[in-house]
Amino acid sequence: MPLRPRVRAVCRRWLRPASWERALHDELQAYLDHEIEARVRAGMPPAEARRTALADFGGVEQVKEHVRSSATGAWVDAVAQDIRYACRSLRSSRVYSIWVVGSLAVGMAVTIAALALLNALLVLPFPEVTEQQRLVRITMLRNCGRPDCWMRMSAPADYEIAREGLTGVQGLAAYAIGDIAIGLPDVRSMQGVFASANYFDVLGVHPVLGRTFSTIDADTYAEVAVIAYSVWIREFDADPSVIGRSMRVANQFVQIVGVAPPLFGGIDRPRPAGPRRIGAGRVPDVWLPMWLADRVLPITAAERRRQERDFQFVGRLRDQVELPQLQAEAATLARGAAASRGEQSQDTRAEVLRVWRVNPRNWHLGIVVVMPIPILVLGIACVNAANLMLARGSQRQRELAIRLAIGAARSRIIRQLLIESAVLALLATAVATPVAWWGLQLAATPFGIPIPLDTTVLALTVMAAAGTTVAFGLAPAVRATAQQPASTLGPVAARSDAIPGQSRMRRALVIAQVALSLALLGTGSQLVSTVRSDAVSAGTSADRLLIARFDLEPLKLAPVEIESFYRELLAGMSRMPDVEALGIARHTSVWTFGQGAAPASLIVWRPTDGPQDGQVTIGGFAEGDLFDAVGLRILQGRGLTEADRQRRPQVAVVNETAAKAVNGPAVDTMLRVAPRNGDFESSIEVRIVGVVEAAIEPRLEQGEPPAAKIYLPSPIEPEPALALYVRTSRDATTLARPVRELVSQIGPRVPILELGSLAEFNERSYATQLWLARAAAVMGAIGLVLATTGLYGVSSYLVAMRSRELAIRMALGAAPRAILAMVLRQSMRVAVIGLVAGGGAAVAASRWIQSEYNGILGIDGEAFGSAVVLFIMAMLLASAIPAARASRLDPVENLRDA
Repeated sequence: MPLRPRVRAVCRRWLRPASWERALHDELQAYLDHEIEARVRAGMPPAEARRTALADFGGVEQVKEHVRSSATGAWVDAVAQDIRYACRSLRSSRVYSIWVVGSLAVGMAVTIAALALLNALLVLPFPEVTEQQRLVRITMLRNCGRPDCWMRMSAPADYEIAREGLTGVQGLAAYAIGDIAIGLPDVRSMQGVFASANYFDVLGVHPVLGRTFSTIDADTYAEVAVIAYSVWIREFDADPSVIGRSMRVANQFVQIVGVAPPLFGGIDRPRPAGPRRIGAGRVPDVWLPMWLADRVLPITAAERRRQERDFQFVGRLRDQVELPQLQAEAATLARGAAASRGEQSQDTRAEVLRVWRVNPRNWHLGIVVVMPIPILVLGIACVNAANLMLARGSQRQRELAIRLAIGAARSRIIRQLLIESAVLALLATAVATPVAWWGLQLAATPFGIPIPLDTTVLALTVMAAAGTTVAFGLAPAVRATAQQPASTLGPVAARSDAIPGQSRMRRALVIAQVALSLALLGTGSQLVSTVRSDAVSAGTSADRLLIARFDLEPLKLAPVEIESFYRELLAGMSRMPDVEALGIARHTSVWTFGQGAAPASLIVWRPTDGPQDGQVTIGGFAEGDLFDAVGLRILQGRGLTEADRQRRPQVAVVNETAAKAVNGPAVDTMLRVAPRNGDFESSIEVRIVGVVEAAIEPRLEQGEPPAAKIYLPSPIEPEPALALYVRTSRDATTLARPVRELVSQIGPRVPILELGSLAEFNERSYATQLWLARAAAVMGAIGLVLATTGLYGVSSYLVAMRSRELAIRMALGAAPRAILAMVLRQSMRVAVIGLVAGGGAAVAASRWIQSEYNGILGIDGEAFGSAVVLFIMAMLLASAIPAARASRLDPVENLRDA
């Protein structure tokens, strides 16, 4: 038949099914009438003619069914019929349907959330940025005298050279990020970005109000600012007249000229907000011209000497230009810039990378780290659903046997059962999607990025639903149709599936659920215990140590004023109640808070080192009872005293790691130290007078020992950025308000960058890891709940299927207590095997994680043991309810019904 008549026939059958059926009936009836009339004309009696015509025709309804199945698009009709039948079947078994949908919805919600998280981290572009795929980061690096030390060539001259010399990019912008003090009118610590005039143009970002920076601003060195949308809403009540207003940035007044788009936060991963950080968000709060950086942004002495700033370069790749081509051009430019300074070309290199939240080369890491846990949870949910479907299939054996006996094809029944599974999976997806969205709103807080459910995630969700349908529906469907109709419809009523020996698959599925859930819970609790707040501590409890961080550089205070502020701060805090010890040092002198060696502040040369052998070391100036405050014991020698501030040469205290690097006894050894980015000629001599224990800090790098640290009684160069450490006799957060009041009295213009307990700082530093670890533990708990419900469902179905057997036992004299004990024992045997297997898997996973990652703690025995006890109780309850129901069976009623 030509295509057009086919399409017309299909549309008629679908859009007007009653008319199509009437036409089919009329056509067949006309054919029969013609045959009957022909037989009558041949001499047959009318009744005989009708009988023989119908016999030869083979039955009207059978022919109709054959015509329907042969029509174009008949499979659509069959699928629609199966869907209608599945809906009627599931509606008649509401408890079963709710149980399966709820189980699958939990697994699907976890999977959807994980897919959305990976999509946000690895695929989605930065909000409001135009054509991000053409943006590139260009970094020119200079060796700072040691093989492991590279720094950006970020002087203003370097930017000018790069902007003029890089022909492969269409516009090159520079920017630097830093914390700044902003008066609105009270002083706030906010995150600022100092950008070149073309920064917003290169990124393709347009303001929602006012304008961005212009070349006129650059030519006139205008003191202007673009504020974030959140700042405009929070601080200015979305007032359109904010354009033209002035606000104070450190000691500088700037004019607001624009408001950035709502979601724009630059092209860098948002930094976690510190504990109790006033006015600071996870994205930049204000954009300022780069020529204001020297007036506002803190600068080290080394940067001042080199006239440098930590600027980053970003450009838009031109058409027909490939990344390797631009890489070669940038490398040549970097060597030329080094030669213009009289430096060696081999000490320079260039990096050109695409602009992404996560480097695409690390995508596989995200998939390996993030996806296994939700896949396990989805697997547990599918196993639970399959178990319930197997149990229900046992109940439907007679129905399926009758359908097979009257001629239904096995493939047709399997298809119908798979469609029933698909309906359940779609319902579960519909329930899981809003649940996943709600969970993603919570996840957006630690990750600091929007995590939408876009078309990519929805497409992957549909694929996951299809895979789930096959995963939990195929095996039960095949098993349900595997029985021979004769054995099922025989005189024994074929309740054989209820016999324990033939229920191995169900029991194996329950054991797998329990084992996977317990292993997941154990691993998650181990990760939580590793990154929990009190893991980062010395002798002082994490919730009893208050840390307040300051940076006085933007205020442009004299060194005498800086020293006076910190001394008055120490004196004022020492008079407060509940204060047991306090000290001042760099923020990262004791713990790096997840930053690794990035905050290293000194270069140290041992007696045997040459000028090129200095080691980058964390530490620096420390005053007061720092070691007593944080709880670090003096292992050798002594600590620092007030008299040491006047000694020349200076003295120093090192931690265990630094002491082990010294050949021989560490005490009385002479070292040379210089600021980072300094050199051997500018270093000074110090003598080690004590060794302090190394502070414990969890690390995820294999075999990485605690970092070497050094403490000096007086600064080598001015130290405007320090932190206050206070040990208290009770919860440290109770001192937060008194600290703010004291600071406002001593220095009204001094902002507190961060203020909180060590527990809060650690929570901030490992927020993402801690969130993932807790999510793993929660998913394990969800898996245990699914396993418990699965055991209950299977036990209930098995009791129902074994009602005849149990009735016979009771009729022969078995006591109800014996029936109760038998059913309970058989159910709990499955749970115990799963617990043993899951506990072994959790221990094995724990040992492997500990062997691969240094600093990982073992399984939290208390939490894990409590979970096991609760799970055993839940399993007992899940088994006891069906067992009690079995013990109350009426033998007479059950045997009569059988």
